[in-house]
Amino acid sequence: MSNHPAWRDFRICREGYLWTPRGLRYEPEYINKIDVLQRTNRYHEGQAVILNAEIEHLRDLVGSRDKLREMGRDILAISDWFKYKDALLKFEQMEKEKSA
Repeated sequence: MSNHPAWRDFRICREGYLWTPRGLRYEPEYINKIDVLQRTNRYHEGQAVILNAEIEHLRDLVGSRDKLREMGRDILAISDWFKYKDALLKFEQMEKEKSA
């Protein structure tokens, strides 16, 4: 083992396992895979960021959909009001023609 202070209390047993000061045991194969595990973890963290951004975009779309739905209802109400006004004007014109 190294004489570096950071490695104090670490040891390697006869079976080839690395023991930590907290009593955790690591096999050499696991230690060789740490870089792969770290890269995999970074990849998944990146994917999580991308998916979170997509979720936020979808939330914005849902909000826009709701606003458009409300605007559509308002447009229908305005259209109905204009239809009513048009029918009222036609009725008034018909009454004028009858009385003339």
